[in-house]
Amino acid sequence: WPWLIVILLVIGGSGFWYKQDVWLDHPWIRSLLINMHLPVQVRDKDWYIIPETVHGQWLTRDGESRILMIEGRVANHLYCALAPPQIQVHFFAASGLDQLLGEVILPITEPPGIEQLQHAPFEIPDIDRVPVEAQGGRGFFLVLDSPPERTADFALTAVVNKK
Repeated sequence: WPWLIVILLVIGGSGFWYKQDVWLDHPWIRSLLINMHLPVQVRDKDWYIIPETVHGQWLTRDGESRILMIEGRVANHLYCALAPPQIQVHFFAASGLDQLLGEVILPITEPPGIEQLQHAPFEIPDIDRVPVEAQGGRGFFLVLDSPPERTADFALTAVVNKK
C-alpha cells in the first residue's frame, strides 16, 4: 500500500505540474495559494465590474468646463481579501465603439465632496487602500476632469495595480 500511495501522489503531482496554468486559473486554488503567501500574482481577471451598477453623468462646472462622473461597483472573484484594483476607462466617439478616442487608468479613491466637484481644478481624494473582502465588492466613483473631445460613450475595465 505505501508504494501505491507514492505512485498516486507522483502521478497527481506531475499532472498538476503539467497543467499548472489550468489549475492556477481556478479562483479557489489561486485564493488558497495567495492565503499561503506563495508567489501568485493577482491578475486583471480576478476582478469584475458589475455592468448594471455603472452610471455616467456629465456635469458642467463654474468655469463652463465639463467633467464626466462615473459610478459603479467592482467585485472580487477570489476567496481572499485583495487591494482594490485600478479602473481603466476607454473613451469612444458617437460614431461607434470602433473609434477609440483615448484611455486613462484611475485608482479607486475616497468619494469626493460636492464642493470638490464644482470647482476647477479637481483635487483627487486619497486613494482607497482598504482591502476588498473575499468574494466581496467595492463601489467606486471616478471624476474625469478632461475627457477627450467628442466623447459619447465609455467602457470600463478593472486592472491590477502595476507596481
